[in-house]
Amino acid sequence: MEDRGGFDLKIVILIVLAAGILAWYFYGDFFEKPAQKAEEKETPKITEAPLGKVVSSLPENFTYSSEPEFTKSYTLEDMNASTMQSTAEFRSGVNAEANYYFYLKWAKENGWEVSNSKKGPPTYSMYLKKSGEEINIVIRGYLVTMSYIQPK
Repeated sequence: MEDRGGFDLKIVILIVLAAGILAWYFYGDFFEKPAQKAEEKETPKITEAPLGKVVSSLPENFTYSSEPEFTKSYTLEDMNASTMQSTAEFRSGVNAEANYYFYLKWAKENGWEVSNSKKGPPTYSMYLKKSGEEINIVIRGYLVTMSYIQPK
């Protein structure tokens, strides 16, 4: 009888293994579908400006504190979103504190609400809002990054 108990255990293990192999064979793709769905998800459209240039979708009346040297500029558009984001990164001829006060003054003169700001050093930043539009300006030394979010 002792041999029979060991024999039954082997049969149970074989049945469980066979069931597992059959389940994997017939339903194995079930576990891969979430990864496939992530790949099928639409990726945002990125439009980059040539080096030294800026994308045209930034605010027309945006003024720079000095002659900017654009290092990066692009537009990010998610087809399923109601907004698009344009970003410009540039080197300024004036320091971070001067840039901060320049853009703070520009925002107030152009009807932008300053909803948040941080006076560095080393990082200065401000978040601006105006009728469905938003601007985030981050200043580190002579490098300024400005992101503009606008309705499509």
